[in-house]
Amino acid sequence: MAITVRRVNSSSLINSRARVLPLSLIVRSLIGGGLLCIAQSPLYAANWDGGANLSVSGIYSDNISLSLDNKQDEFITQITPGLSLRGEGGRVRVSADYALQTSYYKEDDSKNGANHRLALREQAELVEDTFFFNSSASVSQEIEQPGGLILLDTANLTNGENDVRAFQVHPYFERELGSLARAHLGYQHGWTQYESQSASDAQVSTLRGELGNGHSNALFHWSATHTINKVLRENAIDSERQATTGVLSYRVFSTVTAIARGGREENVIATRNANRDGSYWSAGLRWVPGPKFSLEMTKGENEERAVMSWAPQTRTSLNLSYANRDVGLNDSATWSGQLSHNTRRSTWSLNYSETVTNLQTLVLGEQRDVFFTTPDGGLVFDAVTGQPVILTINVFEITDEEFLRANGQGTVSYRTGKSTLVGSLHSEVRTYEISGREDIARGGTASWNWKFASRTSTNLSVTGQRSELGNAPEPIQSIRVMASVNRSMNHNMNTRLGVSRTESDVAGDDRQAIENRITATFNVTF
Repeated sequence: MAITVRRVNSSSLINSRARVLPLSLIVRSLIGGGLLCIAQSPLYAANWDGGANLSVSGIYSDNISLSLDNKQDEFITQITPGLSLRGEGGRVRVSADYALQTSYYKEDDSKNGANHRLALREQAELVEDTFFFNSSASVSQEIEQPGGLILLDTANLTNGENDVRAFQVHPYFERELGSLARAHLGYQHGWTQYESQSASDAQVSTLRGELGNGHSNALFHWSATHTINKVLRENAIDSERQATTGVLSYRVFSTVTAIARGGREENVIATRNANRDGSYWSAGLRWVPGPKFSLEMTKGENEERAVMSWAPQTRTSLNLSYANRDVGLNDSATWSGQLSHNTRRSTWSLNYSETVTNLQTLVLGEQRDVFFTTPDGGLVFDAVTGQPVILTINVFEITDEEFLRANGQGTVSYRTGKSTLVGSLHSEVRTYEISGREDIARGGTASWNWKFASRTSTNLSVTGQRSELGNAPEPIQSIRVMASVNRSMNHNMNTRLGVSRTESDVAGDDRQAIENRITATFNVTF
């Protein structure tokens, strides 16, 4: 198999390699950034909300290692203290969540350990309407070598866990240049680190500049954008991407606009495919018969595109896009779409996208793959959006290869006076640039929460996952059925008792590994 690396003539975004920042330096940097924001903004009038929380769980399992022939009982004590902070002022918004999950195994104390989980995010407007500074940091865990079993949580420890750390800063400038033009110039720089070096530590930089028309001309619009993205890996091949795009449009009639777009892509990535650098252009029309619908279609050299937007009512929107470009990282038909619909009792959402990316970029972008559940199977909901919280449970191999990621997620929730029903599906296909291997992971969750008394509720859920990994002899899948009872003793203290059964395929064997589990949890917030 031949591997080619595409070359472009451009200066590097980073002139030298540097070790990924350790966690302590990440935290100190964010604290320093927060102090800078306080000094530059009227934060003294901000609304702050913070607190501490503690979760203590006892878990009994009759097959903790998900073994076929050597089942072992185990009792696990998990103690998880946590801190949270929210702040919002005139020009600053800060959120921070930290938890330390410690696990103690009664029968096999060699498995004892602790997981750090961190999510920090800061957004600041340092100069009003002109200069902005955002930063973020995270620490999470992924399964290092999936494929033998699919794990629905980390308690079983049949595969090695891998700490993944990420830190990113994003200063950018935005300005209206009178009534004739507007400008944007931004630079993102991030660091990623895999504890076990299963993937290379890396620095990811993106420089983006955009210039476009101002608000003085309602008939004629133009914009030009140039982006440079670079991934410097310590122990693997680097990658670099450059893209230049331009768009011109002129409103011919009240409902019809002529539009033309063009650009060029140049990439340096390790790939088994032929070189696809080059220029493209397309031209066509945009039709907007009213405020609820628009359709755009263009066709030209090396590109054809179609974009549709439809919003029949304020609670419903649909966006679909199609592109077929003969140059660039993805030289085939590419689709993306978003659907959202809300009623008084239900929420529907569907998202699909296709893009060429890598693990380091996904970590920095906080791309989430599957829905997160509590140890007893209940979906965790975001207090602001009302949507299920999504966290990463990795079922793919950790690798430094670039890959085409086709990712789709759908969620529906229905609420009554005492019940909440939630269904979710996810599907992801990764096609790797060097090996050509295709990995597929699909799954879903169905959950019913019934609050049958003022302080007591029950939860029933079923979670399933299926993977078809290119290096596995056959597809494998896992399914877990859970039931729990939750009791709130007061507004900041609750207990939960749950039971579950997991059936998981084992690669290369026709039998299934079965685990039965009982979990008791006590939660308190301060």
